[in-house]
Amino acid sequence: MQLSPRDLDILSLLQRYRYASTEHVHAFVGGQKNRLQERLARLYREPNCYLNRPAQQRQYFNANYRPIIYELDHNGERALRQYGRSDDEAPISWLNCRRDGRTDFAHAVMVCEALASIELGIKSDPSLRFIGWPEIKGRIPEPARHSKLLHCLPARISHQIKGAIQVCDKALAPDAVFGIAYEGLGARFFAIECDRDSEPLRRTNLQQTSYMRKLLQYRKVLRERTYHAHWGIPSLLVLSLTTSELHMRKIVALAEELCADVRNFLLFKTMPSLGDFAPPEPPTGRLLTEAWVRPGLADFRLDRAMERG
Repeated sequence: MQLSPRDLDILSLLQRYRYASTEHVHAFVGGQKNRLQERLARLYREPNCYLNRPAQQRQYFNANYRPIIYELDHNGERALRQYGRSDDEAPISWLNCRRDGRTDFAHAVMVCEALASIELGIKSDPSLRFIGWPEIKGRIPEPARHSKLLHCLPARISHQIKGAIQVCDKALAPDAVFGIAYEGLGARFFAIECDRDSEPLRRTNLQQTSYMRKLLQYRKVLRERTYHAHWGIPSLLVLSLTTSELHMRKIVALAEELCADVRNFLLFKTMPSLGDFAPPEPPTGRLLTEAWVRPGLADFRLDRAMERG
């Protein structure tokens, strides 16, 4: 099979986004959708095997009615190397490790689709530019640049739970970090946290993951501007995306309780289409152009440079 320039664009897209549905591939590379679907199928079938269809997507109860999700297969990785388009720095999230890397599939798809929504919105606005993790890595000062936990932020926290002071030294690891450059007006940077309505609000300790621990960690990072010392970025807004309106409201209430002094940096939104029982939605830039909720404050839009952080 002779690979076309468009085929290589598809492989490069899946190098950046570990997972992408047929709909998302079409949104990025364009062209006639029916022919694209046929081409994706050919890239997937033997003996070509440039793409893989992860078996985990069958876990969705409505899998037969959802767009097929693709990822790079080994032949796709080889082709990118052969054509000089392989780039270990390309992935926009550290979730997008090599194909044999371990990930929570549904969660990783949510992170990829959230970032894709924001990037697609930016592509349609010439005054905006997407700043991916590879570009942010270039800002990281020494010696953090050589840390094994490059994508994490140190955040030692303590909190009283049931009358006892609990301490946690675990690093804070966002699902992804990106930026938006506004023409002539500088840039903002964002950490994104995706939750499929599965992370508990509270636990009786800080060693297990919970939104309470996560919010306490972000409170520490935002107060001390750890993101500037560790990543070299001047600002950080935290995007929390979940699949349930009720769950989001509970998280917002917890943020108002724990993070009153940094609440202007915390933004919340839902994406129900990424839940187990929700129908998929077509790719759009709505996470960029729709308002995000801020605890006790006016809503916030990512595409507006003059919105106050």
